[in-house]
Amino acid sequence: MSASLLSRLFAALCSPMAVVLLILFFIPWVDLNCSGRPVGSASGFQLATGGMTLRQELQEQNQDEGKKDEGPEARPWFLLGLFVPLALLAVCGLIFLGRLPSISGGTLLALLALVGVIVMILAANVDYREEMRRDSAERDKPSGIDSPDLSGMISTTTRGAVWGCLTLYVVTGLLGVACAALPRAMEHTPPEPRREALYGEQHGRMAKGNTRNVK
Repeated sequence: MSASLLSRLFAALCSPMAVVLLILFFIPWVDLNCSGRPVGSASGFQLATGGMTLRQELQEQNQDEGKKDEGPEARPWFLLGLFVPLALLAVCGLIFLGRLPSISGGTLLALLALVGVIVMILAANVDYREEMRRDSAERDKPSGIDSPDLSGMISTTTRGAVWGCLTLYVVTGLLGVACAALPRAMEHTPPEPRREALYGEQHGRMAKGNTRNVK
């Protein structure tokens, strides 16, 4: 297998994983729990833009009480969960079309995958408790009365979509390293001599030896 064909194979393997990563970006990544009971969830897009999907009963309760859900703070760095898969698709396309050398393309794939791994680690450590404390302190400023700290009742659970994304990024990074290293190693490997050439050389030596014996 030639080096160019091998690099295209790696690009073809990474492309569907990048598509899956794009889809998972819009699937819930974390669950928000109150006293162990799930009250809402947030996808990668919602984490980046400051949104959250509350459970149906909480939405109805807020509507009955006339409360407006302002949502959590935006975490714009999670937009990398959208841009990185798009960049992976672009790099895979350039490699597959032969417009990007395998070494450069594989290096870019590995670096983008590393960024994706970092994003997933951040997603697995999302914590709303500190944000809840700040919001509670701001609400208590006008009255000067401190409300009870309820942040200890809040917890966050990481969903399988985050671990799935993390696994795909690790596999993509490994394929990127292989794409950068293997074709280069193949180019520096000397070609094996053909069997016909070896046979002809051995036959020639045998013929010379027979000629000497006859003399």
